[in-house]
Amino acid sequence: MTRRKTYRIAIGGVLTATAVLVMLLGSVIPLATFVAPCLAALCVLYFCIEFGNKTAIVVYAAISLTAALLAPDKELAFVFVFVTGYYPIVKTACEKLKSKLAAFAIKLAVFNAAILLMYFLLIRVIIYAPVKSEFEQYGPAMLIGLIVVANLTFLIYDVALARLARLYDRKLRAKLSIGGK
Repeated sequence: MTRRKTYRIAIGGVLTATAVLVMLLGSVIPLATFVAPCLAALCVLYFCIEFGNKTAIVVYAAISLTAALLAPDKELAFVFVFVTGYYPIVKTACEKLKSKLAAFAIKLAVFNAAILLMYFLLIRVIIYAPVKSEFEQYGPAMLIGLIVVANLTFLIYDVALARLARLYDRKLRAKLSIGGK
């Protein structure tokens, strides 16, 4: 096995374990339901940059499966699985498009479809009681407000990922990278 493959496997295991640990800590800390999955997705972003989307998909799957099995807060695990975890892969693919408007529209459509699917599954299929009771309390105006806030938060997340990727590429990549594409 080459040094590059060995490095990829080792760093994949370490970063997957780190992401799962962040997810487990997010289950313990109130209000971390959305922050922890975003932080865990940085591991997927690293693999997108260093090794490409195929390796990133494997890391995303490993984190998703482990978090879904181990995290006590299933909403947190679902946020990673359905929204933030694979988003760095979608983002890198969309940003290869020539039209920035088309790339943005696709990213926004994927996000909104994922959010709706995630909460549909949590409320109607899995019937996760904490989420179901929260949504039963809210009126239609509050749900619309939540969708608006979610979309604004998504825009911030998208910009933050782009800036972090640029920062890593310009300042840290040469210092931290061994493997590469």
